[in-house]
Amino acid sequence: MANISLTNEKAMEEKAFETCPNKKQLCDSIIKVRVPVGKALSNFNFLTIINVSFTNLEDEGSKALVNALENSAPSLKAIEIAGNNITYEAAYDISACLAEKLHLKRLNLSNNDLRDEGCSDIVYIIESLELKYVDMSYNGLREEGALSLAYAVVNKEGFEMLNIDGNMISYEGVEEVREIFKNCPELLGPLDENDPDEGYEDDEYDVDDEYDVDDDQGWEREYIEDYEDEFVSVFYFY
Repeated sequence: MANISLTNEKAMEEKAFETCPNKKQLCDSIIKVRVPVGKALSNFNFLTIINVSFTNLEDEGSKALVNALENSAPSLKAIEIAGNNITYEAAYDISACLAEKLHLKRLNLSNNDLRDEGCSDIVYIIESLELKYVDMSYNGLREEGALSLAYAVVNKEGFEMLNIDGNMISYEGVEEVREIFKNCPELLGPLDENDPDEGYEDDEYDVDDEYDVDDDQGWEREYIEDYEDEFVSVFYFY
């Protein structure tokens, strides 16, 4: 198996960052490089896994990213774009990109702000993909968005997990979702953190409390092992 990373080893990155005399300027420049990074990705046709979670992309950066990926990386199998403050305004561009990723197996859009409006655009495309894992947790979803996701994936051949925890689904909506998965409850993640009374004005949360970076890297190791007989390339952006 060949495993290519487009960044240095994590330990080297951390050491270089901590000893950088212009660390503040480096942090301030992250927003400025979002669009150029997106454009650069348009040349990486060999990519199979991309992880740009928690990189402060927001709508502008995420649009640049998915627009660049739309006509490249035809063999992409996993997209990790969690925790980037993405709203429904970027949902159409995301869905257009997903429509071209016929081999996509894993989609992680957790810890964003897509809400039902953004979810509806993405669900429409999800129905036609061969996804095995969808994570739309902590996205301000209510009953409509949750039910549309449930119906979109429950009958997919080979599907493994839907995570919609940490949203604002009504108690009735939670029961409806569970009813949809009554014959395959193992495909539905826990709903313990769902809070129907939260309200959009209280959407802010501590990313470190809700997202375990070590767990995220763990799935990537397991995912790469699943394709040990294939050429696997991984893109990380910090």
